[in-house]
Amino acid sequence: MAGRIMNRIVVFLLMLSVFFVGGCVRNPAESDMEAPIRFYYKVTDEGYGTVGRAIDFELYDAEGHEDDFDRILDAYFLGPQQEGLVAPFPKATNLRVAWLDGETMHIDLSDSFGALSGIDLTLACSCITMTCLQFPGVETVTIRSLGKLLDGKDTITMRADSLILDDLGPVSTTSSYQLYFSDTDNRYLIAEELQLDLSQEELPRYLLDCLLQGPQGSGLAQTVPLNTVVRELGITDGVCNVDLSAEFLRNSPKTELARRMTILSLTNTMTQLEGIDSLVLYVDGKRLSSYGSMDLTAPLTFEAAAVGPARTGLNELDADLYLYTGEGELLSRIPTRVRQSADKLVAQQVLDALLSREEQNGYRTYIPVGTGIVDVYLERKTCVVVLSPEFLDADQSMEKATRVICATIMATGEYKAVRIQIEGIPDELLPEFMSQPMVWDSSWIYGGELP
Repeated sequence: MAGRIMNRIVVFLLMLSVFFVGGCVRNPAESDMEAPIRFYYKVTDEGYGTVGRAIDFELYDAEGHEDDFDRILDAYFLGPQQEGLVAPFPKATNLRVAWLDGETMHIDLSDSFGALSGIDLTLACSCITMTCLQFPGVETVTIRSLGKLLDGKDTITMRADSLILDDLGPVSTTSSYQLYFSDTDNRYLIAEELQLDLSQEELPRYLLDCLLQGPQGSGLAQTVPLNTVVRELGITDGVCNVDLSAEFLRNSPKTELARRMTILSLTNTMTQLEGIDSLVLYVDGKRLSSYGSMDLTAPLTFEAAAVGPARTGLNELDADLYLYTGEGELLSRIPTRVRQSADKLVAQQVLDALLSREEQNGYRTYIPVGTGIVDVYLERKTCVVVLSPEFLDADQSMEKATRVICATIMATGEYKAVRIQIEGIPDELLPEFMSQPMVWDSSWIYGGELP
C-alpha cells in the first residue's frame, strides 16, 4: 500500500512538471520560428520532488509541414538534440502510424515501447501526449504498442484535463532492456526483452553475456559467432570498449548482411544503456578497423533504422539501399524500411529514404547535403531522376554518388536502367558517365551480388 501511495505522489509531481515547464519561455529562437512545436522529453537529472524538473521541451520548426503528423512525430521519436534531455522511451521506439479521428490523435508505436511499465510508462505517455496536444483540434491522445499490453491495457488514453489523475500502476522494481538479435534473413534486428533489477555497473556485462548465449525465443538468429568470449569490458567517457576473443573473427558469419547484423546487434544492445553513447570493438587486445566490408574506424552508435521488422502490412516497403562503407570503392547492401506513398513511384520512395539517411557507422552516400528531388518519371523502362544543382557539389565523388542512386533504384526490380539529370544543366555539360542511362553493374557491388 505504501508503494502505491508513493507512486500516486510521484505521478502527481510528474504531471505538475508537465504543466509548469510547458508554460515557460526559455528559448529566444521560438519567436523566430514560423511553426514551432515543443517536443517534450525527460530531464536527465530528475528531481521528482521539485516541480518542473521531470519534463522539459526543445523546439522543432514544422514550417511547411504543420499538418504532416507522421513527419513531425518521426522527428520527435528520433529523440532530443538538446543537452540535458533524454527520450523517455526505448531508443528503438518508432512510429508505426498516426491518424486523427475527430478530436482524438491515435498513436501506434513499435513493440519496443511495450517494454515500459509503471512510472516510466506514465512519463513517456505524458511526454508524447503533451507533444501531440499542440496539433490543431487534438483534445485526446491514445497510445498503443504493436502486440504489447501497456501495464495490462491495450491502449493508454490521456487528455490535458486528466493527466494529473492518471495512475498507470505501481512503480516497477525492475527495468526493461532489449537484446538485439537478427531475423532469420539477416535483414533487421529484432528485440528480445529482458526484465532486470541490476545496478548500472552490472548491466553492461550481463547484457553482453546474454547476447553471446543467443536468443531464447523462436524466429531469431544468433548474431555473435559461436565460442566468442568477452576478454574485457570497460566504459570511458561514454564509450564502451569491448575486447572479444579470436573466435569473433575465426567464426564470423559468411555473408555481409549477417556480419552487419553481428556488429549492430552488439552496438544497439550496449548503447541502449544510460551512460553508453558508442561502442568500440577489439579482438585479442587489437582494435578492429573493419568486419567484412563494414568500416569500424569510428565508434559505433545506436542505429534505429536497423531495427525491424518491416511493416509491410502498414504500407512499409522492405527495400535495399546501396551505400559505400568508409573509404571503400564498392557498394554494400543495407536493408531499409521505406514508407510507401500511393502518389509516388517506387523509385522516388527509395530515393527519399536515401537522401534522408545520415552518415552513420561508416556508411556513406556521397550525395551532397541539400540535394533535392526535382522530378522522377519513366521513359519506357528507364527511370529518369532530375536532381537539384546541389548534386554537382559532389565534385570528385559524383560518380560514386551516381552509383549509389542507380543501384538503389534498380535494386527494387522495377526498372531496367536509371538516368540522372540536373535541373537547369544541359546533358552535354554533365560528366560522361551521366550522359547515358546506367544499368545494373555487379562490379560496383561488394561480392558482386545481384539485386
